[in-house]
Amino acid sequence: MYKFSYLKSKSKRQILRKRQTVAEYMLWEELKKLRDVGLHFRRQHSFDWFIVDFYCKSLKLVIEVDGKIHEREDIKLQDIARQKLIEQYGVTFLRVANSQVYENTEIIINKILNFKR
Repeated sequence: MYKFSYLKSKSKRQILRKRQTVAEYMLWEELKKLRDVGLHFRRQHSFDWFIVDFYCKSLKLVIEVDGKIHEREDIKLQDIARQKLIEQYGVTFLRVANSQVYENTEIIINKILNFKR
C-alpha cells in the first residue's frame, strides 16, 4: 500500500503553483472573484497522492485545466483512471481545455455558478 506523504505533496503543490500555466493563471484570477459570492477555490489541492488544479469544498467541485497533451489517448486513459479514483471522495469534475479559458472564461464561470450538488 502506498503511504501518503503530506509534506512531499505540499512541496509539490507549492512548485505547481509557481509553475502554473497561462490558462491556469487566467482561470485562477477569475475563480478568486467568486469569493464575493461565497465560493472559495483552492489551487493545486491534494486528494491522497493526487493533485488537482482547482477545488471548491462547498460545491465538492474539481476543475481540471487540460492542455493539448490531454488529447493524447494514453493521457486520456490516465486522466479517466485518476478521475474515477478522486471521484470516490464524492467530488464532481469539470474539465476545461486551455482554449476554453483563453476564448471565454465567462462560460466556465457561469457553469460553476449554475452548478448544483
